[in-house]
Amino acid sequence: MKPWKVYIRELQENYYLGEFRSELTIGQDGSHKYVFEKNGQKLFFKEDSVRRQDLKFGELFTTFLYKDLGIDKDAFIEYKMAEIEVPDTDYKYKGLISSYFLPDGAKRLSAWDIKVFNLGKLFGWDLSDYFDNQDKEDDIDEKVEDLITIEFGGSEYRSSVEDIIQNVKDYAKNYNLEVDIDDIELRLKQMIVLDFFLVQKDRHMGNIEFYEHNGKLHLCPIFDSEYALGLDHEDYYKDTFSSDRKRFRMRTGLSTAGGTVGTYRDSKLFKHGGIVAVDILEEVKHDKRIKTLVDKCLKLDINKQLEDFEKRVTFLKRYQQDLIKNDFLKRRSKFYEVIDILKKKTGRKDIYKFKEQEKDC
Repeated sequence: MKPWKVYIRELQENYYLGEFRSELTIGQDGSHKYVFEKNGQKLFFKEDSVRRQDLKFGELFTTFLYKDLGIDKDAFIEYKMAEIEVPDTDYKYKGLISSYFLPDGAKRLSAWDIKVFNLGKLFGWDLSDYFDNQDKEDDIDEKVEDLITIEFGGSEYRSSVEDIIQNVKDYAKNYNLEVDIDDIELRLKQMIVLDFFLVQKDRHMGNIEFYEHNGKLHLCPIFDSEYALGLDHEDYYKDTFSSDRKRFRMRTGLSTAGGTVGTYRDSKLFKHGGIVAVDILEEVKHDKRIKTLVDKCLKLDINKQLEDFEKRVTFLKRYQQDLIKNDFLKRRSKFYEVIDILKKKTGRKDIYKFKEQEKDC
C-alpha cells in the first residue's frame, strides 16, 4: 500500500510531518481509525466524520487542560488536529492524531474485559477466541451481565475504582502477571477526578483500558474524552444536568444517583457502583496527590483556559465556549454542594477544607 502524507494542524497552519504507511481499523460507530508507522515511529489517527464534527474539541481541550493541571505526560494521550492525504486521490481525511502508546506485541483489554476473564477463569468458560469471535463475545457478555443482574438485583452496573482495582489484582494473579497496583490506583483516581470536573460522561468500563506486555499489566493513558464539557453534539448534550441526567449520574457524577448520601455505607449498589462524592472525598483524606489535583481543578480560571486554548489551537464557536464554561462551573458548584450535604449529614466540618472565596470563583 502506498504511504499516506500526514499534516499536523497548529495555529491555523498545516505542518508536513512526512509519509507513513498505514493500518486501518474500524470503530464500533463505523469511524475510521489508522495506525501510521515510519522508521519505528507510530501514530494513531481517528477520522473526524461530519456526523460527529464537534467531538475533536472535547479531546483537544481536555488534553490541553491535563497539561495545564500538571498531569504526567504519560498518563494521557495528547491529541493534535491533523489531515492525511489519501493516496492516488485528492481526498483528505481530517481528524485527531497522537503518538501510539502500545508497544509491539502488547495485548490490549478494557476494564470490562478484565472482569470477563476473571469470571471466565472462575466458571471455566472457553475464552480462547473471545476477541475474534463476535458470537462468543456476545454470549459471554450476556452471561456476565446476567451475573451482575443477579448480584446487584438490577440491570445497572456501575464500576468504582475499588472494584476495578480488585479486578486487576485478581486478573494479575489468575494469569501470573506483574502489576504495580499503587501506580494504577493513583492514575485511576486521577482519571475519575478529572472526569468529574471536566464533565466527561463516557468513562465506562470499555473506556478504561489496560495492556499486557512482557509479563506485566499496565494501565493505558487516558483517552476518549471527547464527551467532556458538553463538546459532543450541539443539540444533544447542551444541558448536562437535564437531558442527560440519568446517564451522566450513573457514570461519573458526584451525585447520589439512586439514593441519598446517607445510604452510601449500607448500599451494595453504591459500594460497587458509580463514582460518587464519598469516593473522592475519602481518597482526598488519604492521598495528598489527589487532594492537590482537586484543589487545582477548583482553582481553574476557565475563561483564561479558553483564551489560551483558542490562541494555541483553534477557534471555538460561541455555543461551544458557553458549554465549556457552563458545564465546568456547574460541576464545581456541584462539588461544593455535595460537600455541604456531607457536612450536614455527618456533623463533621473537616470533610473537605477549602478557602471560602474559592467557592464563588
